[in-house]
Amino acid sequence: MNILYPAGAKREWFDRNIVIVMKESSLTGTAPHGSTERWRYTVPAGKRAFVAAANLLVTRITAAAPVGQVLAWFGIYDGAASFNLAFAELFNNAIGAQCNTVLPNFGWLTAGQQLYAYTNDLSTGGTTNIYQSAQIIAFDA
Repeated sequence: MNILYPAGAKREWFDRNIVIVMKESSLTGTAPHGSTERWRYTVPAGKRAFVAAANLLVTRITAAAPVGQVLAWFGIYDGAASFNLAFAELFNNAIGAQCNTVLPNFGWLTAGQQLYAYTNDLSTGGTTNIYQSAQIIAFDA
């Protein structure tokens, strides 16, 4: 969509060379593991980004003995510090149990900031399915 702007006026973000980026990890039958990075997106220089949608889903597939925390999360790193923003946590041993976190309009990122996805499973035995995705719209700053 192109909208006419007065000379020198800054265009709306959706009119500034947008690039849509999809990040995803889908793990099936995942065994217990420590904190593991699944993917990371860095906003390029001269760009800003809007995370239009994000989803975290954790599902128990086979029982653990004993059960431990299963966690999928998103965080942001801004070059100096990291902070975690959204979690899907499962602490249930029932087969088919799940936790789903859906995040519409997740937020804005500036050049150099990173959105990352991590998982862990502190159970002993058992397996899970873990899904993490984000739709990111990058555009000229």
